[in-house]
Amino acid sequence: MSAKPVRLLLVDDDQVDRLAFLRHVEKQSLPYDCKVAGSVAEARARPRDEGFDVIILDHNLNDGTGFDLLPDYTGTPVIFLTGSESPEVAVRAMKAGAADYLLKDHDRHYLQLLPLAVERAMRQQRDRLQLLESEELFRQSFSEAPIGKVFIASDGRFLRVNRALCEMFGYSEQEFLEGGFQLISRTSHMPNNMEFLFQKQAGAVRNHRVEMDCHHKNGREIWIQMDIAQVPDSRGQR
Repeated sequence: MSAKPVRLLLVDDDQVDRLAFLRHVEKQSLPYDCKVAGSVAEARARPRDEGFDVIILDHNLNDGTGFDLLPDYTGTPVIFLTGSESPEVAVRAMKAGAADYLLKDHDRHYLQLLPLAVERAMRQQRDRLQLLESEELFRQSFSEAPIGKVFIASDGRFLRVNRALCEMFGYSEQEFLEGGFQLISRTSHMPNNMEFLFQKQAGAVRNHRVEMDCHHKNGREIWIQMDIAQVPDSRGQR
């Protein structure tokens, strides 16, 4: 059973370059199902449900530039083609959301690099989608957990709370985010650095359990058992 061909859209206003591109794909037996457009308008006139895997987008077009089309392909990997030897165009394209770029040369050696660029762009897309799926699964498991869960900053601010915690104490998520730990704690002089929760000293246990006297929004006393795990931030700090 053969693999499903990669659906490509080439947007290039140079007919010779378009034909050279298609001949190269055919000659090399690349597993691509290629469609072409010769302008910004022609690209935008194509049906939105074609489901291209990769867009090959030329910089200079007769009715605009590739940058005009980049926002149209959000979520689809774009390989930017540029004839400029200046790196500024390529850098700008990458910053604007392109997955990769190829430098067009008169001898069209860039076509030899096409399979690598396409594979790299699709691999990045797969990785991005897998990450989004993992993040969504985490959000769902956090939000729907039957026990109260919260991310707390070292100064006591609540960064994220789940539904069970809101139901337990009667506060909305927004109230928790605005009020932080002080909202439910009965400790009258809670240290600002929360050292009694987050053990910062060297060699401290990073996971521990505490029992605390807290209160519901209506004033009712609630004793809770809290299991605490310190998680490094994006800089690796706890």
